Amino acid sequence: MVNTLQAFQKDSLAITICDDIIANNEKYRSNAILFKSNCLDNLNRFDEAVENYKKGIKMFPQSYCLIYERGVAYFK
Repeated sequence: MVNTLQAFQKDSLAITICDDIIANNEKYRSNAILFKSNCLDNLNRFDEAVENYKKGIKMFPQSYCLIYERGVAYFK
């Protein structure tokens, strides 16, 4: 669902849903952090996106997706 919202440029709504998942669903928390960070980056909220990636990497150091996407954000 978040992926669809992101595709339709509804990043603000996607962030709200991600926040709910991060708070209430441990199973999908790492994915929600990743999607939220991507949405923040899409909204040109670079500093918030990078901080969110860092938070996710600290919580899920094995997540290569978070590390990779943080690098992509820096590259932009």
